[in-house]
Amino acid sequence: MRETTMMRNSKLIAMALGAAVLLVGCNSKSPTAPKPTPIPAFNISLTPEASSARAGESVLVAAQVTAGSANAPDNTAVTFLISNGVFIAGVDGSGGVVTATEVVRTTTGGGTSVTVTSNGGTALIEGRVPGDTDQTQITFTGVAPTPTPTAPPDYTPNIYALTPNAGPFEGGTRVTISGTGFLAPVQVLFDDGQGQAPVQAQVVSTTYTEVVCISPSIPPTAPPPTTAVTAQVTVTNITNGKVSNAVGFRYGVTMLISSFTPMEGPADTPTTVTIFGQGFVAPVTVVAAAGGLYQWDVLSVAGTEIVARSKPIPESARTCGDVAATLTVTNVNSNTSATATNPFTYRAIHPLISSVQLAGGGNTVLQYVPVAVPPSVAVCATPWNNYSVTIHGSGFQQGMTASFGGGAPVVATFVNANTLTLGGLPDLTSVSLNQISCTTGAGACGGRYVPTSVSVTVANPNNGCSDTLGGAIVINPCDTTCLITGLTSMSLGAVVGTPQVGSSFSIPLTFTPTPLTAAATVALTYVGFTATPATVTIPPSASPYPIIVTPTSAGSGNIIASVGGGSCTVTAASGVITVIAAAPTVLSVAPPTGPQAGGTSVTVTGTNFATSGTVTVEFGAGNFATGVTVVNSTTITCTTPAGAAGAVNVVVTNPDTQFGTLVNGFTYT
Repeated sequence: MRETTMMRNSKLIAMALGAAVLLVGCNSKSPTAPKPTPIPAFNISLTPEASSARAGESVLVAAQVTAGSANAPDNTAVTFLISNGVFIAGVDGSGGVVTATEVVRTTTGGGTSVTVTSNGGTALIEGRVPGDTDQTQITFTGVAPTPTPTAPPDYTPNIYALTPNAGPFEGGTRVTISGTGFLAPVQVLFDDGQGQAPVQAQVVSTTYTEVVCISPSIPPTAPPPTTAVTAQVTVTNITNGKVSNAVGFRYGVTMLISSFTPMEGPADTPTTVTIFGQGFVAPVTVVAAAGGLYQWDVLSVAGTEIVARSKPIPESARTCGDVAATLTVTNVNSNTSATATNPFTYRAIHPLISSVQLAGGGNTVLQYVPVAVPPSVAVCATPWNNYSVTIHGSGFQQGMTASFGGGAPVVATFVNANTLTLGGLPDLTSVSLNQISCTTGAGACGGRYVPTSVSVTVANPNNGCSDTLGGAIVINPCDTTCLITGLTSMSLGAVVGTPQVGSSFSIPLTFTPTPLTAAATVALTYVGFTATPATVTIPPSASPYPIIVTPTSAGSGNIIASVGGGSCTVTAASGVITVIAAAPTVLSVAPPTGPQAGGTSVTVTGTNFATSGTVTVEFGAGNFATGVTVVNSTTITCTTPAGAAGAVNVVVTNPDTQFGTLVNGFTYT
């Protein structure tokens, strides 16, 4: 699978020439000859891709063979060749090691393996299947140890352990039998104890200390029970007929996922994940549930291990947050499933801005002022869109937008995951430049525009993620002179009438220069009473300008207006202003009736009752209540005086003589 382009092109040319020769031969010699059955094309991958070992050590090289998206059929032949080394092909009848430079192995579940050794140097191993080859290399360092003469091995098989020691009824679990005395060829039998003959397992590989096999299924004549069944596993050395001890392998153990690695990956690109567990039998499906169902690509399957490639989440389903997906593995043939207890996390792709460059390589732009704005007379004619923009960072995708200083977003051109571009800056006229106080040569106070930084935000509309880089670009002002933009003098006029709490009144502000060329903010301070507003902004207009004030408490004092700061502060004070409390209002009397003799305790409700001083309550002109108590500004309790039969007005009078009347508020009966 890692052939160079030249090797693949040479292979294709050779295949084409062969096909051409065959076609010519068929046309001239055998026009009625049957078409040959096509040999399926496979892909092969060797692992490890490269490694090292001590001279004389044995290294296992595994091959995974696929046909399209599925594993190659079982018993697919794989030819292995080696240079500067040998394959350990087995053990002869006398206990000697059999080696070869070319061996053929067949696949189970798409996989097979060979054992390699060398006395030094780099061994090059090549695996071949119809339609593909792959190579790997192993560097053997040092000097191979001189074998110490030992007694001939005892080829009496003895099983120590089975790994794993359990699997599903349908079989297919890759089982490693550890022990000693194994002599190829061997026969591995599983006796399920159901009254049937022991079932022979497919043997994958054999060494003196290890046999790898694939667990068989329980025979159809003995349907699997609902409870686990222990099968006794034995190994027989066919050459000498010796049989091992029996070790139990449990059928019917629940299929499960114990773990997987890695446990996370990006939401937009595939991640290769190895799933560990038991009871996996090809073909399988691996599905991630994360709002939707995403079926992963299965690369290889063994009884205890699955290698799969994650399926990215579609753009329409991505969010700015990470997404937890539940993994489920299903054995297709038996429709048995297992679900992982821990989720696989799809990591959201968050954009990150590292820098912004404008045309010329810097990050500054001159303010665009096509027409002078008084009091300035400066004009800067280079439009904003003359400055191309390059945004550097990470996590960028197609369709992302960029905005400047809180302005409207514009779609950026996607270059790669680290670069976005715009053909020109959007209109930044709405960005308010910073200003500092200054004094003109004539001593007048004013303001000077200074360079102002602007933030840049990139956003991914596909998942809602965004990032903002503060001060990404800087706008240099078109005019940097000291401009007279504030008020040089002002005065406050007189108030007409008597201001009252809660009622707005107007006071004129006279100022110079007039008319104003730019808005000015005037601070208001209230002495002797309270009122709103605290500041007022005077728009570009002619003098005088009416300031609307609303008192919030009574009192006597004045209003002080100020503008500017430091040596440029201009102030003005009004004349004495007296604010009176609001007149009381009477809303109800409870109870609304009582005897002519008086003595009825009533509650009067209303607004603006004075809470200090003497407050009077009349039930008819000059007929005052007794026991008047002001509970608060909205409630009074009192006792009615005697009165003539009929309805009377109820009048509440505050100490400042302001009063409120409820017409026919009480009736004498």
